[in-house]
Amino acid sequence: MGKDPIRNDALKLPKLGWVEWRLSRPIPEGFEVKQARVVRKASGYFVDLSLQLDVDVPSPLTPLSKGGMKGGIGHPRGLDLGFEKFVATSDGEEIKRPRFLTTLQRKVELLQRRLKNKEKGSNNRHKLNQKIARLHQRITDTRKDWHFKLAHHLCDGVGMIFVEDINFVSWQRGMLSKHSADAGFGQFFNILEWVWLSRDVYFAKVNKDGTSQTCPNCGAHTGKKTLDVRVHHCHECGYTTTRDVAASQEIRNRGITSVGQMVAGRLTSFEETSQALGPKNVCGLRATGRITRDALVGGGRSRKLAS
Repeated sequence: MGKDPIRNDALKLPKLGWVEWRLSRPIPEGFEVKQARVVRKASGYFVDLSLQLDVDVPSPLTPLSKGGMKGGIGHPRGLDLGFEKFVATSDGEEIKRPRFLTTLQRKVELLQRRLKNKEKGSNNRHKLNQKIARLHQRITDTRKDWHFKLAHHLCDGVGMIFVEDINFVSWQRGMLSKHSADAGFGQFFNILEWVWLSRDVYFAKVNKDGTSQTCPNCGAHTGKKTLDVRVHHCHECGYTTTRDVAASQEIRNRGITSVGQMVAGRLTSFEETSQALGPKNVCGLRATGRITRDALVGGGRSRKLAS
């Protein structure tokens, strides 16, 4: 991009000159326009501008690195993704998965059936193709908008977020490939990683193996569960909750353990990390059986993972 390529009503592109456009948002003061990427969508042409500013943006620190937790700023939250419930949090919240494509699939099929009767190369076929493309873009935009709103909702009132380290490409294979693509788990993780950076929330991924087979209350191994088993019940301590919430609590426990091992080399166990998080958390104490936003489910046993 050349010097001063932006006006309120036009953008100067290389080899094209001034092109009329509608500026959706003002350019922040001090930023320099480095690149322009023209994208064609079903609803028209869009320009993505890459801006540059000489500033160092540090990664968010954990509340423990900042010197402890005050006023609930360092509240940790674990997230477990699934097909029945899009996400379950360690606070006991379960959010149902919207069916973005399934909701409009009947309309898509109707338009596709009409398309086969149109003559190839005709104006009617071209207009119908545009209509189908706009419908798919509507589905895509609705999904992305919901992902952004959900990511901001999950970052409200927390200082740390932990998720599983999952390869979502493997989820796209098999009998649930259509549902996985409709949910857009990979896109949601990319958006979540952008949101936590702008919200100053610490974000980390943990090992995904055995999260639904470990009791978050006592650390006991409860055995492999089939997909039709949706309730977690530990025979060691008697802790009972939904399967997805139990998995998210175990993800949170693993995340706190990893954070405790990183901070200044002084917190090396789950119990020590729990003590640093403050008296509101009951980790390391007897289980209370309650799930609140300010209390973690804890037990008197070791939190070390069985390797």
